[in-house]
Amino acid sequence: MSQPIRLNPANLPTTEELGYSQISMTSGGRLAFVSGQVAMSGSAGASVPPGIVEQTELVLRNLSYALHALEVAPHDIVQLRIYAIDMSQTAIADL
Repeated sequence: MSQPIRLNPANLPTTEELGYSQISMTSGGRLAFVSGQVAMSGSAGASVPPGIVEQTELVLRNLSYALHALEVAPHDIVQLRIYAIDMSQTAIADL
């Protein structure tokens, strides 16, 4: 069995020192796994946006960067999971 191909696009947060890659792909490029995207920019020193709307926009932008690196589109996604830690009325009031 061949080793997976691992990608870390430059415009996503650096993860190599944490021991994982942003994208792992089977050889032949038939199946890819994109790591969980968080509200962190790939820019050095950038802070996490304060609100849920801005954080969601940044997460979706990061996902877009990962899909672009794979040369695929959102309609190619087979499964997408969302993890939210605070869905209180106060936290989602801006939505």
